[in-house]
Amino acid sequence: MQKGTSLMKNKLLKHTGAMLLLLACCLTSCIKEDYAAADKASVTMTFTTRVGANGESTLPSIEQMKTLRVIMVRQNPQEVVWNIKHTIPAGKGEDTFKFNDVRVAEGGEYFDFYAIANEAAFTEKIGDGNDIDVDALKNMLVTLGTKNDGSLNITETTGVPQTKIESFRVEAKANQSHRMQLEFAVAKVELTFNNTTETDQTVTDLRFLGIMPNVATTPLFTPAEIAAVGSRAVNFTEGMSIPALDNASKTFYVYETKAPQDGYKMTATWGETQELLFEKDDTPLAEIKRGQHLRINVDLIKRNGLKVSWTVLPWEGEDSDLEFTSEFNGSLTEQLIKRGEVEGKPYVLVAEGLDSQQRERYAQFKFVMTSPVGQNWVAHLSNPNDFEFVGDYSGVGVTQEEANQNTGVVTLTVKPRREFQSGTPTTTRLYITVDGLEGAQTINPLQEGVRPFPGEINYIDIIQVSTADYDTVNNN
Repeated sequence: MQKGTSLMKNKLLKHTGAMLLLLACCLTSCIKEDYAAADKASVTMTFTTRVGANGESTLPSIEQMKTLRVIMVRQNPQEVVWNIKHTIPAGKGEDTFKFNDVRVAEGGEYFDFYAIANEAAFTEKIGDGNDIDVDALKNMLVTLGTKNDGSLNITETTGVPQTKIESFRVEAKANQSHRMQLEFAVAKVELTFNNTTETDQTVTDLRFLGIMPNVATTPLFTPAEIAAVGSRAVNFTEGMSIPALDNASKTFYVYETKAPQDGYKMTATWGETQELLFEKDDTPLAEIKRGQHLRINVDLIKRNGLKVSWTVLPWEGEDSDLEFTSEFNGSLTEQLIKRGEVEGKPYVLVAEGLDSQQRERYAQFKFVMTSPVGQNWVAHLSNPNDFEFVGDYSGVGVTQEEANQNTGVVTLTVKPRREFQSGTPTTTRLYITVDGLEGAQTINPLQEGVRPFPGEINYIDIIQVSTADYDTVNNN
């Protein structure tokens, strides 16, 4: 019985071994079938911010890429395939990574690409190997730190952090190329004071209420919705000096937030302290999103004090289709004006009321800006106490094609505020400023040695005259 039992055991072991060998062959066959012709693929990824010709960045230095980390992750099963970090040369607006010999299942499969630029801006660390926790990375909160004024502590050295997650299907045995546009992980606020007076001015005690959240962190990647609510202020203790008939700007960065219950507000002292609520048509600004550029324009007007307007636009780095140039190109032409001399000096004339033909005695100009496209422009009067615009006096730069179709063309109408008083002449200057550009822009250049309007290269001289004097002039 023992001998028989031993023989049976030997036969059973041989049979089991054969079965295991067959099973191993089947598994190998299945693996080969899944990745048979798949073998290897190559993927070229180009990551961009804001680029012009030859891949050069058109962003300010602090907003350019300094470093870029790219992590390539297989979706199913989840596996980190590559984790690479590049140092980006100054002024370069894009970077290209080539992933060679990527194993891909037959029929193709999806991969996630995680791009993180300027990670030195936050204190948290991202591992360099392929054993990182992808889920933790996807939900990572980062801390940028704040300056003494309460704004985010972003420097020229670290740069503004930019991130993006995107999925692409990679085909087997293929050479593929994709582009990814990175998104800023914070919001940008640009405050511009336009001084419409003829003397230098200083604004002090600038405070932005409820523009930062209480939390010290923000999601590394764009969340489905904004969770943080604005509750803290950004305070600028130093004053801002604004030259006469000029402007001055201040730029800072904040986390994305939902507006506090009483809305985003700004307070400033110019003569007296005033509080300004960011709202349009009685509707307060509801939120400030990452990747947004909140442009705040405040006009200093001697008679009326502070006048505020604001615009929320995509950051230039987000919109690769936006035409943009830092050069100004605006066309100011006459629609209904009269020229005359007062005490030997030429002016554009305005007077009160309607003339005998029921026409306004105001000065009317047509203006359109074809560069910078997408930027805001504002017309100003240096003496808003005695003169005012009727209707629109601001707009946005449009393309030349749009201008040719009469899109973006604004009629600037200047009228006196009160009746004519003989004695000291009442004058003003019309000039135009543009977001992002310094000073009054060129609207009155010499043409064959003569300026189209009385004044200088960047302004037009306007004077109020009596209705009788206005009506006797006939140069139209």
